[in-house]
Amino acid sequence: LLARQRAEDALREANRTLQMRTDELAHSVATLRATLEATTDGILVSDGQRPICDFNQRFAEMWRLPQTIIDTRDRSALLEFTARQLIDAEGYVKRIEELHAESPQDSYELLEFRDGRVFERFSRIQYVDGEKTGRVWSFRDISERLRTERALLDETRVLEVLNKTGMLLAERLDFRSIVEAVTDAATQLSGAQHGAFFYNAREPSGNAYMLYALSGAPR
Repeated sequence: LLARQRAEDALREANRTLQMRTDELAHSVATLRATLEATTDGILVSDGQRPICDFNQRFAEMWRLPQTIIDTRDRSALLEFTARQLIDAEGYVKRIEELHAESPQDSYELLEFRDGRVFERFSRIQYVDGEKTGRVWSFRDISERLRTERALLDETRVLEVLNKTGMLLAERLDFRSIVEAVTDAATQLSGAQHGAFFYNAREPSGNAYMLYALSGAPR
């Protein structure tokens, strides 16, 4: 009876320990999931055999995944769906295959979308207990940042052109030179390849004739 009592006590203690470990594991998994969902980056995890292990909601939103792919996590369907959105779809697929085959420690690429968006893509090998278990991919939408940077560059370029043109106009008195400077500036600011400025003049006798200035092309 004593032996049986000791065995039952040991079993109850083992069950309590197992339940505690189970609760700790569940808490750890919940914390990991909360961390993945809290980030502003899209996260995708794949194992060494390339199947999809997991991804966060942000990843699904960024790539506008249909519910069928979210539910099935079919790698081929995901690869095909995401590739169709990119300008260089073939290069995108080829690069993913290279990363899986060569397994570099990490990688970085820019992904340009057909709709004008731009993503940064980072990837890094995932290790568990010192063993390679797959690859973690993170995606960051930098479209707005690039638009802001380009707008600032455009604004800087415009100011430089206007400043240079203003200095030229202040230094010159010849009308033809002034028209040429204005034509060059207008062509640069509009982003055109060629520019032309037509105007009428009068001879001392009173007869009218046309003159012009060109930018970006020989007369």
